[in-house]
Amino acid sequence: MEATGSRESQAREYLEKHRILELLSYLTSSLLFFRPNRRTQEIFSSF
Repeated sequence: MEATGSRESQAREYLEKHRILELLSYLTSSLLFFRPNRRTQEIFSSF
């Protein structure tokens, strides 16, 4: 079980380091607030 805990820890650190959860939160909020017709295009235009 130690290896699983370590992998989860590494994944959590990676997500925090690269601020991925923050990015997903921002994209989700934007979609809910602006409600664009072309959602996929709107998401990728943010990059």
